[in-house]
Amino acid sequence: MKILTITTSPYTNQTAGTSGLRRKTKIFLQKNYLENYMQAIFNTVNIKNKTLVIGGDGRFYNLHALKIIVSMGIANGAKKIYIAKNGYLSTPAASIFIRKYQIDYGVILSASHNPAGLQGDFGIKLNESNGAPVHINITNQITEHTKSIKEYLILDNLNLDVSKLNTFKVLNTSIEVFNGVIDYVAKMQEIFDFSSIKNLIATKKLQFFFNALHGITGIYAYEIFHKCFNVPMENLFNIIPQEDFGGLIADPNPTTVADFIKLVKQQPHIDLGFACDADGDRNMVFSHKYCLEPSDSIALMLEHASLVNYYKNVVGVARSKPTSYALDIVAKALGIPCYIVPTGWKFFANLLDAHKITLCGEESFGTGSYHSREKDGIWAVLYWLHILAKSNNNFDDILESYWHKYGRVFFARYDIEKIAPSVAESILQQLAINAKAKLQHTVLHNYTLTNCQQFAYHDSLTGEVINNQGLMLSFNHNAEVFIRLSGTSTEGSTIRCYVSKYSNNKEDFSIDKFQYLEKLVDTIFSLMPEVIKYTFRV
Repeated sequence: MKILTITTSPYTNQTAGTSGLRRKTKIFLQKNYLENYMQAIFNTVNIKNKTLVIGGDGRFYNLHALKIIVSMGIANGAKKIYIAKNGYLSTPAASIFIRKYQIDYGVILSASHNPAGLQGDFGIKLNESNGAPVHINITNQITEHTKSIKEYLILDNLNLDVSKLNTFKVLNTSIEVFNGVIDYVAKMQEIFDFSSIKNLIATKKLQFFFNALHGITGIYAYEIFHKCFNVPMENLFNIIPQEDFGGLIADPNPTTVADFIKLVKQQPHIDLGFACDADGDRNMVFSHKYCLEPSDSIALMLEHASLVNYYKNVVGVARSKPTSYALDIVAKALGIPCYIVPTGWKFFANLLDAHKITLCGEESFGTGSYHSREKDGIWAVLYWLHILAKSNNNFDDILESYWHKYGRVFFARYDIEKIAPSVAESILQQLAINAKAKLQHTVLHNYTLTNCQQFAYHDSLTGEVINNQGLMLSFNHNAEVFIRLSGTSTEGSTIRCYVSKYSNNKEDFSIDKFQYLEKLVDTIFSLMPEVIKYTFRV
């Protein structure tokens, strides 16, 4: 084997988004596209004599990409490369592994909840030694390297088998193929009372269905839910990872998994349904009666944190700006600091590293804690199972009791999808102009616009100021709206509109959220160009 220096030319579309580089799979299949981006990474962080872990969600092109990256890592002088068996490693498990073994960098092969397969999407994310996505400054440096790259280094003809555990050496690089489940399960056992959860299930006090949507969480669900808790295999759906996720949309929310929700509701003996996304960092929880909002989920985790020994002393909490202010209400009542950050888990990581927060959550069905530097879907499911095992209350009673105590913040997201980037920018500019013109005036349906401004984040830990993170609109009637461009789209641009409205009227709590928010949504879209309508809601 020898190291080759391959001449290449730059691509102009390798700017990363909210969490790594995501593009259509066919774009990654272009000559040297993957190699260019990985060499740009290695040029930026200088992998020589450093350690690296690689894994992903099992989507199409993962194994081929993994072998290229390992070959390039060896050629660029990596000291040791850890490879997840079969390439299977969830995003939160990667973070836990990095932190436990003090790995320098992690390469996660995933486009998260985006579709998979040849016609779908592929992605690469780089995490650093604290287990979190790399700082935006590093991402920007990588992008700059992609613009001028002229060559890459790669090991010629590497024979690599990742289907079984193994340790060997290639040139000066040690290679270890490891089980991507073991350390994750051990961490979950450290946090949660597995015995109490197992007893809850064994006594038939709780029965649930879990859906991995043919993403990576199936291998963790099998190990924890089936082998540790004795949950029957027939209760675990789509747990074998597939390259195209079996044609499913591996993004757990009430719209995309409507068929699964219907299935659970048809089974009177099943109390709850859980689902996780492709790379394992998102979660959804629902009963026959309610689908749990992500903002309510993190608020309830805080309220019941005392039931989990690992979280006896919550120092603070945080949410992303688009997430509703349900968490703020509970944090204020408990006298706990609540931070508000832009979308992107790296902002939570700074607060976690500084021991400013213990729990955090975002709008897209993601929750997490100090145990990792990524949001964590299986962890969230276990958190709820632990609450139910320790509280002796059912899910619906816990949720309704919480609303009666604090009030309900109705929350929904409306997307305008697949629009040209220039059109998206124009829509947002026109919206801001129209909103400012209506400031302090009634817009529609008796909604008066009381505030309109861009969200800017001041990181008190680093001193950074990050401007233009989204447009904030406040109305009377305890209504708020946040609008931003998504950083995860691979086909055109997506405008996301997050709508929330608070009520402490108990008669409102059972109203369908889309019905409750309908007039507020009409009011928002009346401020946009008339031709613009939402294409997706959740």
